[in-house]
Amino acid sequence: MKVNAGLMAIILSILFNINNSYSQYTHYEGQTQATISGSKTDIGFLGGIGAQYYTTDFISLQFNLGYEWGRPHQAYYKAYNLDFGMTYTPVELGRSFYLNLKALGSVATQKITDNVLISASTFNYGGKIGGGLEYYLDDRTALEFSGLQGFYAKKTLGQKQYEVGLTIKININ
Repeated sequence: MKVNAGLMAIILSILFNINNSYSQYTHYEGQTQATISGSKTDIGFLGGIGAQYYTTDFISLQFNLGYEWGRPHQAYYKAYNLDFGMTYTPVELGRSFYLNLKALGSVATQKITDNVLISASTFNYGGKIGGGLEYYLDDRTALEFSGLQGFYAKKTLGQKQYEVGLTIKININ
């Protein structure tokens, strides 16, 4: 796929210059954010809503309620999950950019049904680790591109799963 260099330059200049926000105003102790996320997983898609609370300028607690769906191996898959844990921001990567490291616990109820109505349901628990690159569009709104690897004790379709996605974060205080 060929990318037009001029179009890419315009998109990048818009992204890096929206409201010229400064990172020193974006993470602070006591800050609360509402989150909306969407991810591609190895099974299908995962959507969620949640919240994030900063206990310090660089450590936050978070939770996310999610719904995952897909059609692996000609079957129907759906899961409801709760992820909870913390994010650590070890470094600011420049104006309005942060590198985030994540460690989350995860619980879920999952169901898979094939075309002949044979189904299997499981309760699942485990954890996820990964990271993300967060960019503040202004002092109240951020986008985070993230990748997580999940490790589970029991899962309908294996014990590992990746997620790659985008989260919109909105400061509510």
